[in-house]
Amino acid sequence: MTEKQKKVLDFVKKFLKDKGYGPSQTEVAKATGVNQSTARVHINQLIERGFLDQQPGKSRSLKLSDYFPN
Repeated sequence: MTEKQKKVLDFVKKFLKDKGYGPSQTEVAKATGVNQSTARVHINQLIERGFLDQQPGKSRSLKLSDYFPN
């Protein structure tokens, strides 16, 4: 996992814990210091690697994978 991916994952974990729902792509980008396109790339990579899940077509559905050790 790259440092940026870890930063994204850590942000998503904290956001979920604090708010109870997933962050938007814009919030991920802003919190990690990248543009929205780059944030999307990192999110997709974390989904592909099994760290995150997201329901297609539904906003704020980003969550930790059921297989992710919390």
